[in-house]
Amino acid sequence: MNSIPLEKAQREFPQVVADVLAHSEPCVVVTAEGEQVVVMRWDDFSAWNETAYLLGSDANAAHLRRGMAEVGAGLHAPQALVAE
Repeated sequence: MNSIPLEKAQREFPQVVADVLAHSEPCVVVTAEGEQVVVMRWDDFSAWNETAYLLGSDANAAHLRRGMAEVGAGLHAPQALVAE
């Protein structure tokens, strides 16, 4: 993961954004005090956020793990989506 000082990120922000979008790799921006923020693609952030939400409940996480194990064991066949 790329890491740059805040001052450089401020000067080169359009390029920072272009690089993040082009490579789908987040960029860590570090302040003079050592605090850090992340610049990342919206789609990646949304996926991480959704995953955290889905795994936030022990019961839901267990249900998802069971379902993934069943798919891995070949117990479910792919289904065609039907447009409504």
